[in-house]
Amino acid sequence: MPNRERLAEAITRRLTDRSRLTAPARLWEAVLADLRRRVGTRRANEWARCARLVSLADDEAVVAFPDRAACQGALGALHDSVQEAIRAVTNRKTRLSFVSDPNVLPRRPLPPM
Repeated sequence: MPNRERLAEAITRRLTDRSRLTAPARLWEAVLADLRRRVGTRRANEWARCARLVSLADDEAVVAFPDRAACQGALGALHDSVQEAIRAVTNRKTRLSFVSDPNVLPRRPLPPM
């Protein structure tokens, strides 16, 4: 049993170790964690699945979505919550903009025929 517990602890530590992430990636992870507390894990994860932080400079954050419909849906549904999460993490009055960019998510290769 003790070996199993140590193994579980080691796996948990490895999975939660964010030290390998870049600064923007760590920031985005912190924003998503805050957003999960605000709106619930399921809703935040559904939203974050297609959203990417593309820039954070001069007190403005830009989050991109793969298409206009997703962008407009996010504007109505979570803009204020995401902005509050970014402000809480950065400790600044950061403005939030949503944009649509078809290149924001990696394209999946077509399956072989």
